[in-house]
Amino acid sequence: MTSKRILWWLPTIIYIGFIMFMATQPAPRLPARQLDKAVHFGAYAVLAFLSYHSLRKSGVKGPAAKAAVLGLLIGMLDESLQQLSPYRTASLLDLLADLAGASCGAFAASYVRLRLTTRS
Repeated sequence: MTSKRILWWLPTIIYIGFIMFMATQPAPRLPARQLDKAVHFGAYAVLAFLSYHSLRKSGVKGPAAKAAVLGLLIGMLDESLQQLSPYRTASLLDLLADLAGASCGAFAASYVRLRLTTRS
């Protein structure tokens, strides 16, 4: 991997590390259960947005679908890690929120890219 490719992936890698770190921390007290799903959705939308650009810059075909799948895989790892943590519990609903967020984030990144390229 060239140094440019490493730089393209650096934000995505750092963000994945942040997600994994947060999975081992005590769960924050949120005012509503639905807010937890919104946090998962938003976190994985950001992950997919970042990974879309990393994948695209690396020359991967179909970066939106692959960014959504990467979000799902990281979500599965996140939930598995939470199951091992004494502070957290794994949840299928959280994983579904992760997948929904990753799908929307990948779509948004693809849409933004399309809009930017059609304006030039």
